[in-house]
Amino acid sequence: MKRIALLLAIVLSSLIHASDLFSEDPDWIYVLPSNWCIKNLISTDLNGDPVPDLVMGDPDTECIQTFLGNGDGSFELFQTLSLTHVQWLETADVDLDGDLDLIAYCAYIDSIHVMLNDGSGILSSPIASLLHDDAWGINFAVGIFDADTIPDIVLGGGTIWYSHGNGDGTFEAAEEIYDEPWGSSAQVLSDLDADGDNDIVLLPYGRISVLLNNGDGTVTWGGYYGPIAGGGGMDGHLAIDHLDSDSLLDVAVVAGEGMGTNGVFTFLGNGDGSFNVTGPGWVGGLSPFNQLIAKDFNLDDDNDVFMCGNGCVLLLLNDGSGMLIDPWEFCLGSSVSNQGAVGDFDLDGDFDFAYVRDTPYWWEIHVHLNKLIQQGIEESEGEYDSLELIASPSPFSTSLSITFTLPEPGYVELSVYDLAGRQIEVFSSGAVSAGAQVLVWNPGYTIPNGCYLIVLEASGERISRRCVKLD
Repeated sequence: MKRIALLLAIVLSSLIHASDLFSEDPDWIYVLPSNWCIKNLISTDLNGDPVPDLVMGDPDTECIQTFLGNGDGSFELFQTLSLTHVQWLETADVDLDGDLDLIAYCAYIDSIHVMLNDGSGILSSPIASLLHDDAWGINFAVGIFDADTIPDIVLGGGTIWYSHGNGDGTFEAAEEIYDEPWGSSAQVLSDLDADGDNDIVLLPYGRISVLLNNGDGTVTWGGYYGPIAGGGGMDGHLAIDHLDSDSLLDVAVVAGEGMGTNGVFTFLGNGDGSFNVTGPGWVGGLSPFNQLIAKDFNLDDDNDVFMCGNGCVLLLLNDGSGMLIDPWEFCLGSSVSNQGAVGDFDLDGDFDFAYVRDTPYWWEIHVHLNKLIQQGIEESEGEYDSLELIASPSPFSTSLSITFTLPEPGYVELSVYDLAGRQIEVFSSGAVSAGAQVLVWNPGYTIPNGCYLIVLEASGERISRRCVKLD
């Protein structure tokens, strides 16, 4: 039998349950000092290699630490920076040099701090951008929000604030752009109405609220959608991604304890900034959840949902219609970080996850590796016998992982085209050995949002894969 591991794994994914993808016991543990109280853990690319890295924020010891990935699911502590009251972390190329920088919102002092990346993963000391005397938030989003191509910041709690990026890692004083009378615990930027501008989705008290971008840093309210589960407090989280079979952006919401129930709710987009309320994608769970990440964990082309909560981790698979099924939940019996990290930590082609857990004695980083591709490899033998091409994740924001497989050595050309047929990037042109090759495309913010084709030409064949870029 010939080995086509990635293809076989995709076939097997339709037969695999969520609980089959991960084991409850972590594959890698890193023990942290016992007095830490971890709020944040995110996955990003700090040093430009194909291996995802981790960034952790700790408000108690008032520091940020970075961990570089080894490519096998383990990480090495790389750098420690002093920063007080870290509430939320994001990454973006805010100085436009091609490297992902780190942005932190610091509660109590109500300011944004930027740590610039030198390209090797070393971050600068935090640069403070004081927003406004009255500006405060729960979390924030980074993306292009006005007429230029420079990343900006949208911060919100009740009032939504916009801070214009200067392109050097600094930001102008914040401006109030919208006052949400019901408050908001989350905001996400994405182009909901396909006009080329990033819009905002808020999560106020049991429903979502849409703010459509006018293209100049101002917004027009697009309406409420919901309710989700009655009234409640300002907890919960949301993600914008593709959840059903069309090409329109949808919204998944995790409703926290204060919203009347624990569960995930889906809103299917109409492409004009409005949504069809589909009701609960899933209701249940032992704990309110703080974060939701949409990724295709079982490689069936439908985005699934991973969530971190106060003592629980949950994975839900997507049935292809936007309904979330087959819940796999394990209760840790202790606190978990507000943000969890998702990425291909062992470079085997599927998504893994990590979080920080409070044990009775200390805090630990836990990494769980996805077994899907490993299961596919175990059930096959031999060599690759056909041309293969995989590009993930899609949609992506600043970087795309591309894996191509050759059955025999030969001349290869790997390129990116826009939908008008223009070649905008050439990755590889020349002789390549047989087997699997992995590379990462890092266009950052140099190309606009939209659909692109990754085209592989080799062995007299030509295959392509579509990807979607969304900031």
